[in-house]
Amino acid sequence: MSVFALAQKLELGLVFVEKLLLCVLFWVLIVVIAVQVICRYWLYIPTPWAEEVARFTFVWVVYVGASVATFHREHITIDVAHPLYGMLFRIRDPRRIERFLILVNFILVVPFLAYLTYLNGQYLSSIARLGQLSPAVHINMLIPMSAILVGSGLMLLHAITDCLRGYAKPEARGEELLI
Repeated sequence: MSVFALAQKLELGLVFVEKLLLCVLFWVLIVVIAVQVICRYWLYIPTPWAEEVARFTFVWVVYVGASVATFHREHITIDVAHPLYGMLFRIRDPRRIERFLILVNFILVVPFLAYLTYLNGQYLSSIARLGQLSPAVHINMLIPMSAILVGSGLMLLHAITDCLRGYAKPEARGEELLI
């Protein structure tokens, strides 16, 4: 088994765990919001914790979901760029255009995600020093705020592996060579 195939299997396993986490978080979100609605509008009991737990869960869903979207290349893209780059740079082969766009994406996205991950790590270290607690649930704010670090770190990993996958030889990706 090649190193590329092993890395691909590890990444697919990681994406499976991310999707599983998303399913669990969505169910938690649905249950907490349902409890909030039932308590507020039917039982007339305020539940301040439910709104806070729903907000923190939603933040986790957004960042883990963005990571899965990065893996599947489902973020917003400009599809008109393929033919435009082909005309501007006189590239006729669609694979060369795709490889060029993967490189441009890598040059733009990876430094941003690396910087975001670094900044959030710095921010989380200051939260850890202060020991800040959430107002309603009284949990350490490291838990909800670490969603940004986890999500941006996973997006960074998926962006790097996507670029490597785009530049790997077709035999290494398990594809046939197109002549």
